[in-house]
Amino acid sequence: MAMEGQRSATAAVIQRVAAGLSKGCAYAVALADANLVIEWISPSIEHISGWRPEQLIGTSALELIHPDDLDGVVRLLDDEAQMSHPYIGGDPGARAINPLRIRNASGAWQAVDVAVNNQLDAGDVGGIVVVLRDVSERRLLDDVYDSFLAGLPIESTADRIAKLLSWQLADGLVQIALDDGLTVTAGTSVQSAVEIVMPVAGTTTRIVAQHPRAGEPSEWIHILLERAAGLLRLAVVRHLGEQQLRRSLDEKAAIISAVSHDLSSPIAAISIMSTLLDGSNDALSDDQRRHLAQRISTDAQRTSRLLADLTFADRLLRGAMPFSDHCTDIATLVQRVLAEAEADGHELVAGSFAAGLSASADPVLTERILANLITNAMKYTPRGSKIVVSAILLGADEVLLTVDDDGPGVPESVRGAVFDAYSRPGDSSAGPGSGLGLYLVRTFAEVQGGRAWCEQSPLGGARFAVALPRCCPKD
Repeated sequence: MAMEGQRSATAAVIQRVAAGLSKGCAYAVALADANLVIEWISPSIEHISGWRPEQLIGTSALELIHPDDLDGVVRLLDDEAQMSHPYIGGDPGARAINPLRIRNASGAWQAVDVAVNNQLDAGDVGGIVVVLRDVSERRLLDDVYDSFLAGLPIESTADRIAKLLSWQLADGLVQIALDDGLTVTAGTSVQSAVEIVMPVAGTTTRIVAQHPRAGEPSEWIHILLERAAGLLRLAVVRHLGEQQLRRSLDEKAAIISAVSHDLSSPIAAISIMSTLLDGSNDALSDDQRRHLAQRISTDAQRTSRLLADLTFADRLLRGAMPFSDHCTDIATLVQRVLAEAEADGHELVAGSFAAGLSASADPVLTERILANLITNAMKYTPRGSKIVVSAILLGADEVLLTVDDDGPGVPESVRGAVFDAYSRPGDSSAGPGSGLGLYLVRTFAEVQGGRAWCEQSPLGGARFAVALPRCCPKD
């Protein structure tokens, strides 16, 4: 008779439990007496806490509750005892949800949500109905969202996503390979597991998960993986955005510092040389005066070109000035740049040229690219060094401009950074300048749909290369 009453009392709750389990939630139902001694508990408690039902029957539930949560449980029971209609809609499980911690079979404290119905006065029950729901998934998901709000590093967020997915896969092994080569792991490997690989859209990041049961994975596992990949993509996009923002801020600060440096040096030199050229100074010979005048003119031109290039770059990047994109004859352009360049003691020569080669480019910006590369080569090579400018076809769709020298070259470890603002490819004592020249080269190349890089030259020094889109004029 007692067993029939227990079944009658828990029938409605078990129906809700079955519905919850079908949605991936873990519930357990228990029946306790007035002293909270467990008389019956559903087998699902083992999935939640590791306890088998026979281990808990006859045990006081108070012994399983965290001491700090006991007062809350007592108040909950008092409220239930004062309720004149403990059923809500005839469903013993439809009660307020209360969080607390219970000790699981491994001895650790585990967070659960509990709903209590006092049915001690109900003739067909005569006990307290308790519904437990595991909140591990919710807690793990909260950890993921907290990492977004706190702006934690990408690897920390990926670690939390891996733990969440591993728990959903019954502690199956989950590995997340991030774009930077770092891998985070959660869970344990099992034998006869099915391995599933889920790429994260728009990135090279991927999730590798082991389904802990043999056979083909079911649809819900793919859904879990897709949700994890969606969370991870948000984290990766946020991470890349933060990197780009930091790079932009660092670059702007570097440009401001570099411009200040590049302007202050020639302005100070012009001021000093102008004072020396004052007519009252008879200590200077005519040759010395001509030399100072030439120096003033050179510094003034260099400063004027720098300001013009920076103005071009700023307006192009802001979209305030469209560039002239049309077929530009590369051989004619290179010859014009070489004719106007001052060799300054270097051997400046034209190298290989493909006949009839044209680029889809702005001639003014492309001239500034070559002029800056030649100036850079002369700055970091000793007098007498050879500098070769070439233009050839790269593949079928690009024109390759190269400036080679036989100087000391650029160490491989810094070749990727030499195009950043205020980066100097060689010895920092190699004459005036701030490193803005190569930054402008990269900027002018990229706004035209091209790219710039540095590598070792066949001459033994450095090669600076720029690839621009090829233009194929109609016959």
